[in-house]
Amino acid sequence: MPQENVAELGDISAIEALQKGKKEQEIRIQNDAMQSAQHSPMHIRATWGGTGSVEDASRAFGFSRAKGYELVRRGEFPCRVLRIGRSTRVVTASLLRVLESGEPEYNGAHAGCCTPS
Repeated sequence: MPQENVAELGDISAIEALQKGKKEQEIRIQNDAMQSAQHSPMHIRATWGGTGSVEDASRAFGFSRAKGYELVRRGEFPCRVLRIGRSTRVVTASLLRVLESGEPEYNGAHAGCCTPS
């Protein structure tokens, strides 16, 4: 096989690799868009009940499940959390307020802030 044909075959596989990479990137972008839509306030309002999981709420805020549970443990999760026995649930109304306002509602953070002086 002449050298020119080898180079052409190499170029074809390089082009195929670029196309494959581009397709994978498009799939990642679509998956990210679907994830964003799944955790939008409108979708949460339509599909969640009174509470949701820490994992789903963490995704809505853009951080991992592990980070979400760490914040819950430290009492710093951005919205109200209920501990019911061994279960931990996020209050949907609080989550929506935080997502829409951008202001956190830490557990117990408002307990002493509103007392008249």
